[in-house]
Amino acid sequence: MATFQSPGFAHYSIAWSPFLNNTLAVAASANYGLIGNGRLNVLAIDPSLASGPILQRQYVAAEESYSINKRTKC
Repeated sequence: MATFQSPGFAHYSIAWSPFLNNTLAVAASANYGLIGNGRLNVLAIDPSLASGPILQRQYVAAEESYSINKRTKC
């Protein structure tokens, strides 16, 4: 099983991209969402899963990120 870690951030929500195959969005918050900033990680999933998810983009927010809006394009 492939894993993805982002030290210092707890992951709260994931969503597959309806527009790009093998693309996954992961919402995360620092300090378990109690205080701090949030992050949206956009991952590319290798079909073979040999290398695991690859970070394509990372968006940092001033507030915590708990969920992903399904209308957001990845």
